[in-house]
Amino acid sequence: MKKSILAILLALVMVASLLPFGALADEDTVVAEHTTPTGSGNYFFANGVHINITASAPAGGSKVSLSGFTATGDSAYISWTDNGDTSYVGVSDSVWVFGGADGRNEAVTVASTSITMTGGTIYRLFGGNYGEEGASTNFCSQVTGDVYISLSGSAKVTSIIYGAGARNTCVNGKVTINLDGVVLNGNESYVIGGSWGN
Repeated sequence: MKKSILAILLALVMVASLLPFGALADEDTVVAEHTTPTGSGNYFFANGVHINITASAPAGGSKVSLSGFTATGDSAYISWTDNGDTSYVGVSDSVWVFGGADGRNEAVTVASTSITMTGGTIYRLFGGNYGEEGASTNFCSQVTGDVYISLSGSAKVTSIIYGAGARNTCVNGKVTINLDGVVLNGNESYVIGGSWGN
């Protein structure tokens, strides 16, 4: 009897885990629809996918191109796992990296973000989303869970590191920024756990 009840409960938990996350989001918020990173101009968006930033391309990885992304180069390599395979893009030192999604035109939501950087050089690093740029709006692009950023080794961010993201954005969970032996760029670099801008 106990085994059949446990089996039924396990089945219910499995079914509940298959429900779309968007059903839980605020009706005015769009859940990030991309399950892989995207780009726009100098901006790289991980869309909540865990990314690694390294000084060299990952061994065995497949180079990809992101539609609309112009900050390509060899100053750093951003990689992620997609269906068990490693994909990567080479970026220039002018790239802005976001762990979240592009919410400049409408509010977006991602569950959590995670960025591990062990080498390479980028310009700016944001743990969360890029929110809407106007100061008069009432919505917020959000990370509903946690943000994790880790820099070590020869990792270099030449401008700023913000945990929560940029513009109208927020994190409902915890922001963790771990800097292990990295050298920041003097007076021009700073690290803040909150968000940048309005």
